[in-house]
Amino acid sequence: MRQALAALDHDLRAIVTLEEKNGLSYQAIATTLDIPKETVDSRLNRARRELRKALEPNV
Repeated sequence: MRQALAALDHDLRAIVTLEEKNGLSYQAIATTLDIPKETVDSRLNRARRELRKALEPNV
């Protein structure tokens, strides 16, 4: 998991960390990073897709 998280783009990793580790809401993340709430939503979705892909067993 650490390797998959480290492989994420900095912007995606920051949002995942703020949401998962720090428990911030989408609005709080948006305020912290000075970006629109919709951007938080889309980046978090993208980060989760990339993490799932990285953690899937290679078949």
